[in-house]
Parts: sequence; C-alpha cells; structure tokens
Amino acid sequence: MTGSVQLLVLPAGTTDEFAQFYVLRNGTWHDVPLTTMPKLGGSKVREGVERNLREVGGRIGAGSGPIALAALHTKAVGYWDNLVPEGVRAAVAEALRESDGPPEILVHAHEGLEWIPWELLNDGTEWLAVSCRIARMPIVPNGPVGEAARHPVRNARSFLGREVIDAVDGADYTEWSGSLRAVEKAGGDLRLFPPHGAEDYPTIQDIKNADCADLIHITCHGALDESGEPCLRLDPEEDLFSNVDVGTARAMRFVPPGPLVFGNACSSAATAGGDQEVTITRGLGVAFFDRGASAFIGSIAPVGKVMALRFATVFYRHLLEDELAVGEALRLTKQDFAQHDAEDPSWLFYCLYGSPTSRFVPAATIAAPPP
Repeated sequence: MTGSVQLLVLPAGTTDEFAQFYVLRNGTWHDVPLTTMPKLGGSKVREGVERNLREVGGRIGAGSGPIALAALHTKAVGYWDNLVPEGVRAAVAEALRESDGPPEILVHAHEGLEWIPWELLNDGTEWLAVSCRIARMPIVPNGPVGEAARHPVRNARSFLGREVIDAVDGADYTEWSGSLRAVEKAGGDLRLFPPHGAEDYPTIQDIKNADCADLIHITCHGALDESGEPCLRLDPEEDLFSNVDVGTARAMRFVPPGPLVFGNACSSAATAGGDQEVTITRGLGVAFFDRGASAFIGSIAPVGKVMALRFATVFYRHLLEDELAVGEALRLTKQDFAQHDAEDPSWLFYCLYGSPTSRFVPAATIAAPPP
C-alpha cells in the first residue's frame, strides 16, 4: 500500500507569526502543536530561506556545484528540524516506514506560504523529494475541472526563448529537442517554437494560442518584472512585451481536464519577493493551476541551463515513454540525478503543482468528422 500524508498550511494569525499546520487523519484535520517553530516571524524566516537559495544559486552559477550542494544539504536538514513541526515529521516518518513504495506528501497551502521549500527538506538520511512524491495542492478559487487520472496528450507545444541555449552543448540540446517526440510517434500533434534552425522566437500570443494543448513546455529565462512579480521572459531584450506572467495565465482558456504546463526557467515557481519590497503575491504555479492547468512543474530557485535541458529530457522519458504518473516521473528524475552525483544540484529545485497520480499519455489526434 502506498502511504500518503496530507498537510494543510495556513497563516497562524493576523500578526507575523509563521504558520499553523494540520495533518489529515481518518478524514479529519488535526492541528499540529508548533513545538520547534522559529520565533523570528514569518517574513524574517522567508527572507532567510530566499537569501540562502540566492547564495546557493550564485555558487551553482559560478561552477561550484559540490560546494553549493554541501551548503544546501546543511540548510535542508535545518529546514526539516526548524520549519517542520514535530507532528508533521512523525507523520512523514510513519508513511515512509509503512508504505510499500515512495509515499505521497500532499501540501495544501495558503498562497502566502507557498515559499516554504518542501522540495529541499532533508531528514538527515535522504532528500524528501527523492524518498517521497511531493505535490503542492494550492488553495485557489477555481482550479482544474475534475480529477482525471489519465490525460491523453494529443497536442503538445514546446516554446524556446531567446538567448537560452548559447552555453549549452550541442548533444544536450539535440537530446532535449527530441524529448517530446513520443507524442509525435503516437500520432499526436507536436509543434516547436521556433522550428529547428529558425530565428522566429515565440511571443506571448503564441503561448495564448496554445491553451488548447494537452502539454505546454516553456524553456526560457525566469525573472521578476518591474513590480517584483515572477515571470517567464521569452526575450531578455523585450522585457514587458515578452513576459509570461500571472496575467498571461489568467488569460488562458484551458480545455478540461487541463494541460500539463512545464515552466522550465529560473525560479519559475517562486512567489514575489527577493530583494524587492513587494507584497507577497501568487506565483505562476498557483496562477496556472487556478486557471485550470491539471499540473504545473517549475523551479523554486535558479537552475543551470545545462541542468534545465537534461532534467526535462529525463523527466519526459519517464512521463511519456515509461508512462509513469507525473509525481513518480518527477521523483524518479530527481533520484536519477542524485544517484549520478550531478555536479549541478539545481535538480532539487523542481516542484509539482497538481495531483501526483495524473498520467499524461501520448495519443493520436482525433480526426475531424467528414463534412
């Protein structure tokens, strides 16, 4: 039997307290005593976590992956001990002991607490994202329609932003560019933007036109716009006119049960924050999920260019070729990189919004009826 831990994470009150945690047991939410929680206040804790991630990202960008991983491991064990209440740690430990396979950890969190780095927790033995299938199930007004376990992928769209692959080895790019071919082989419609060898890079309108697709993959740079909100930047030179942001997500008209959206960019699943003094706002993962995407995959911190392509290649192999559920495909991809001692530890930063049991299976397009 596969174990499962469901958590509800809400603001603790009107002051700057950290959070209140609840664990679902026998159909009832039980509050968890805050035995080891930080006394600094929620905003200070968040600032510390984000500062740590920026520092680690800087080390990764400078080519010091092993040093970054060692520092990240130390911080991750501290997050487990200090950010997660004892009752939650006990529930996860019980699920790990009793489950036949990797247990699921489903986190239902208030938007203002989406910054908690669940994917970076380490209990001193293993990264939780390697031993468990972690999924964020945000509390939103709308969300995807229904809970389809199997999603036929008949239409897939892959968007590549400008100035992304200049530092990437040709072999990595070639392998990545073919990672969605399973859709084409099954008789589905796969479209790449730009086409191979072309310089006509995608625009926001191209993204909007893809709202009928079953799988939307965006590879570009992640950034904060002038107001401090997170965005995916298709063209670094265009700024405002190339930002895929919360407004873009709101304008999408997804067809139920909703697509898988993969925002493969630095901090694509982060919420507003960083060095800018802005009000905490929803991240792109929450925005796309609220609009009806059945799943969103992104990163909570900066990722290396080569790692971004390699991670997507391995992930789609598990998802589309092995036909694993999205949560297991993501977990197994992380396990692959953990076992091969990847020099760039930014594979740890990827996260999932949506049900971990959803399967996205390549399928042939449905022919239009004769006139």
